[in-house]
Amino acid sequence: MEERYEVFSITDEDGGELQVAVVDSLEENGREYYAVIPLDEKGEMVEEAELIVGVMETEENGDQYFSEIEDDDEFDHVSQTFIDRLEAELDEE
Repeated sequence: MEERYEVFSITDEDGGELQVAVVDSLEENGREYYAVIPLDEKGEMVEEAELIVGVMETEENGDQYFSEIEDDDEFDHVSQTFIDRLEAELDEE
């Protein structure tokens, strides 16, 4: 059975739109973090793609956007948490 993932668009460094699938999420210290994988034109996960880790930010008007994690220590902690969780999931298979 094929797994279904939440999909949303992010803007890449060059201003282009990129479709991504959420492979894991984490709420910690009142912030929502996501680990996402880019999708190709067919809507399939890109093979050998790097995991993108970011945080969901909320503007004053309520609009949300996916953003980089600016603090290096915070990024390292969240990234390692996602890696540990994904490795544990793979070990179970």
